[in-house]
Amino acid sequence: MSQQLKRTIILLLIFILTASSCLCTLMLYSSNNNEKNNQMQNSYSGIYKMLCYFGIFILTISSTSIYLNLINKVSRNKFFKFLSFFLLPIMLSSFEMIPRLLRGNEREIQIMYPIIVPFFLSLFASYIYFILINDPEHKSSLKL
Repeated sequence: MSQQLKRTIILLLIFILTASSCLCTLMLYSSNNNEKNNQMQNSYSGIYKMLCYFGIFILTISSTSIYLNLINKVSRNKFFKFLSFFLLPIMLSSFEMIPRLLRGNEREIQIMYPIIVPFFLSLFASYIYFILINDPEHKSSLKL
């Protein structure tokens, strides 16, 4: 069970990173599709995309606390399981978002959407999957 759980956690982290990156790319493509193309904008757009991917990478690294589910006390308690998925990413993103919200600059908040929204969507999806995989009631219904 422990080896299978380790493999599941590694696959979840890979899923979080790739799904967040794909959703971020879609959001950036849809937002840049309406604007005029010029060389300066393309340069800033490339820098912005790399910063978005770096932000997703940092948030994914912060979600490695999922490995705490290998401890029996954490894996049996639903609240601890939830905290192992969401506590560090929420703290990290709130430390980044709270000063931006206090300044009241809408553009700074819009810049963070392609980073935070796709990451938390994929993290929530992987949390649901992890709960369903490890719950004995749902385990029999998930096997093909």
